Amino acid sequence: DPESPLPRGRHHHLRRALDAIGHIADEGERTKVEVELRVGIGTAWLAMRGFGAPEVLEAYARAETLCDRLGERTDLFPALWGQWLFRAGRGEIDAARRLCVRLLALAEKFGDAGLRIQAHHAMWSTSFVCGEPAKACMHAQSGLALFNPKIHQSMASSYGNHDAACCARYFSAMSLALAGDGEGARAM
Repeated sequence: DPESPLPRGRHHHLRRALDAIGHIADEGERTKVEVELRVGIGTAWLAMRGFGAPEVLEAYARAETLCDRLGERTDLFPALWGQWLFRAGRGEIDAARRLCVRLLALAEKFGDAGLRIQAHHAMWSTSFVCGEPAKACMHAQSGLALFNPKIHQSMASSYGNHDAACCARYFSAMSLALAGDGEGARAM
């Protein structure tokens, strides 16, 4: 339920901000602010309750619905990525794969390296759990090729609370080991 109260503390402020957006006169601006807040609330629920908490999906799905009003913009990407993490975290692999395809298409459309990294991030872990280590390794390598620590490390708090480059190396190493390339796995 979008009206669920967040616990006191830093996360409580997001809810208070959401309660206050009714004072923004311009509907488009109010919608943009609400999208940002819903994504922030989704991230907070991820940290507090884990990937599979229903509040996670509710927050990100609401952000996606609001994005539909604004047209296809980069705001949509974190809303979909959060839903991917929810689906993947609950083992809903078919739904997770569909979201991966959407994420890759959006990232390519917007041409943003950070979004492309995170789209590959979703794809390498999903591919790996689907038993496709070669595909997982390919997506991990694609993400690593784009990764600039000075620019992209800060994305961790918004995308799964871990460093995408470290995650890519981990999945690459596991994929290479499964393929019998122990030397490559150790190097990774």
